[in-house]
Amino acid sequence: MPLLVILFFALRLSGNTENAGWIFNAENSCKCFTQRNAENRSFTWSGACTDGLAEGKGTLIMLEHGFEYFRFEGELRQGKANGHGRLVMLDGDTYEGDYRDGLANGQGRFYYDEGDYYEGDFQDGQRWGEGTYWYESKSEFLKHTGTWKQGKANGPGTLYYRDGRKISGTFQDGELIGQL
Repeated sequence: MPLLVILFFALRLSGNTENAGWIFNAENSCKCFTQRNAENRSFTWSGACTDGLAEGKGTLIMLEHGFEYFRFEGELRQGKANGHGRLVMLDGDTYEGDYRDGLANGQGRFYYDEGDYYEGDFQDGQRWGEGTYWYESKSEFLKHTGTWKQGKANGPGTLYYRDGRKISGTFQDGELIGQL
């Protein structure tokens, strides 16, 4: 289960730039940047448009093939999410925290619709730095605290079980490679 969650998260918030690009809002000639699928996306934006770019605070609704893919409430600068914001995906997954150049950067929380969530540092859309991953209530694990790199546990960390046990050690690419 943890490997699946890590893979899913990496695809969601990663700096995946497959077909990244600028997309236009036909209603007001405003544009914003999307990290992927630019050719299939359009958007609505409730905020201002300055020099042809979505700007300031507002709500961005990203459409893919005409259907809502996600909703972002927060601040855009020069057509990209910058500052604090809240992103809600179609499936209910939610990121709330800091953005820079359209990606999660800084402090934030990512909530999965299944009940898991991660709270801590992000860099370029991935868990990177210090943080805690909390598991949904049906999992044998309670939480994993430690250091993250490229969305996976890397470095020192502790895995806590619901029954009170814990394992501390060194993790590499999400796998425990040495216990303390």
